[in-house]
Amino acid sequence: MLFCSEGRFDDANAHAEHAKSHTVTNPLNLGFAMELQARVWYKEGRLEEARSEALRAVDAYEKLGATKDVEDCRTLLQKLDTAIASGQ
Repeated sequence: MLFCSEGRFDDANAHAEHAKSHTVTNPLNLGFAMELQARVWYKEGRLEEARSEALRAVDAYEKLGATKDVEDCRTLLQKLDTAIASGQ
């Protein structure tokens, strides 16, 4: 997220992808990495891609019973839906 705040979206995306590659044996960390990717894309303005990735993260969290993480990611989805509806 630091890279996002500096406008360095290419670096932020690269780090999110790198994080995903290290989660093969840990589904919860994969969910975290997917949520991170969604947040990067949200900051970048890639709203539809962010929404899709956030939905994947919610699905991963639900399968694990990670209730708090599901709630947090659903909050992100609400922000995304609002931004998409307003045409941002």
